[in-house]
Amino acid sequence: AAVLWATNPGGIKSDSSHIVQAGSARQLATRRNVVKMLVACACVYFLCYAPIQALFLSRSIFKLRFQPPYAVVLLLNALAVTCSASNPLLYALFSTRFRKRLKALLSPLSPTQATDRYSSINGGPRNSFPVYI
Repeated sequence: AAVLWATNPGGIKSDSSHIVQAGSARQLATRRNVVKMLVACACVYFLCYAPIQALFLSRSIFKLRFQPPYAVVLLLNALAVTCSASNPLLYALFSTRFRKRLKALLSPLSPTQATDRYSSINGGPRNSFPVYI
């Protein structure tokens, strides 16, 4: 995260041209956005797993014999599983490219529009793969 956040990671030397500087500014913004997403994913992971892990650790380390109701244990497990479901939401929140592609893939289209959109998203026509018989 520290390397990605740095203005000049690894001491990379760049030209003084405006195009390179604009590209570098875009890359820096993208890298910093990745770091923000990484921190958000780590925080969500901690918040989702901390309650059930606290219960497990209190039983094993402190030998507490606290028995929560079964519904609470189910809710804590459901919260832990929710962590996996939150990742696409975090990606959608932080990544503009992810949002654009998801919107393009989920919007209702006719079959010809869908083929055209698939081609524009993936860089070529759908049947451009070589066929071997």
